[in-house]
Amino acid sequence: MRASVAITLTIAAAVSVVVPLTVVAQDYEQHWRRCTGKEGVGPDERLRSCTIVIESGRENPVGTATAFHNRGIAYEQKRQWPQAIDQFSEAIRRNPPNVLALLGRGYAYERSGDIDRGMQDYEAALRAQPNNAFALVRRGGAYAARQDHARAIQDYDRALRIDPSMVLAWTNRAASRFNTGDFAGAFRDYTEAKRLAPANPSALSGICIAGAILGHLEQAMDACERTLTLSPRNPQAIYSRAIVHLKAGRLDEAIAGFSDALSIEQYAPMFYGRGVAKARKGDVEGSRADFASARFMQPDIDREMMHYGF
Repeated sequence: MRASVAITLTIAAAVSVVVPLTVVAQDYEQHWRRCTGKEGVGPDERLRSCTIVIESGRENPVGTATAFHNRGIAYEQKRQWPQAIDQFSEAIRRNPPNVLALLGRGYAYERSGDIDRGMQDYEAALRAQPNNAFALVRRGGAYAARQDHARAIQDYDRALRIDPSMVLAWTNRAASRFNTGDFAGAFRDYTEAKRLAPANPSALSGICIAGAILGHLEQAMDACERTLTLSPRNPQAIYSRAIVHLKAGRLDEAIAGFSDALSIEQYAPMFYGRGVAKARKGDVEGSRADFASARFMQPDIDREMMHYGF
C-alpha cells in the first residue's frame, strides 16, 4: 500500500510539471489575463496561471514582479495571509518600491494581526507616493484598528481632498465618526457614499444603523431593507432594523428582530436593545435577564447605549 501511494504521487508530480509547460506553449496570453484577474476566474485558477507565468521565464523583472503581486492578491482572496505576504514581498524585492505590493502586504499584515508591520508598509508607500489616496485610506484603516480615530479621520480627509469620489474613504471616515459618537457626521458620510455607489453594502448598512440612532426612521428602514436584500442574514442590519422598530414603538417587531440577530451572532447591544423593548412591554424579568447578559459581555454597555438614545 505504501509503495502504490508513493508511485501515484510521483506520477501526479510528473504530470503537474509537464502539463503547465504544454499549456504555456498553447496559450500563454490567456494565462497572463487570468493572472491579472481580467477573465474573472477564481483565486485557485488565478494562482495556477500566475505560477505558469512566473515559471515560464519569459518576463522581465517588472513583469515577473507583477505576476508575484497578482499571486499575492489570489492568496489574499483565499485569506491565506502568510502566503500573500510572501508573494508581495517577492514583488517588492524584484521591482522596488512597488507601491501596490506594499499596500497589499500591509493589508495582509494588518489582517493577520500585525498592525505595526502593516503601518510600516503604508508609510513606505506614502513616502514613495505622498498623494496616493488609497494608501492614505489604508493607513487610516490601520489607525482606526488602533482605535486612533482622530488620525484615521485626518487620513480620510486627505484622501477625499485628492479623490472626492472614493467611496471607501467616505465609508471608512463614516465608521470612524460613528465610533467616536459623531452619528450625524457618520450619517452624512454614509449618505454621500450611497449617492456615489447606490448599492454599496457598507453605505447602506451604515445609513441603517446611524439613521436608526438619529431617528431618521424612514431612511434607516429603507437602507436596512436594501441591506437585507443584498445580505439576508446580516446580523448588523437585522439588529439595526430592530432599533428602528423600537424607536417607532413597534415592540413585538423589535423583540423579534433582536432575537433573530442574536440567533446569528451575540453582541451586548443586541441583548441590551431587546432588554429595552421587553421593559417597555412590561416584561421585567425578561428585561433584567437581557440587561445582565449585555453587562456581562460589555461592562460599559449602559454608557454606549445612552448615546443611542436608550
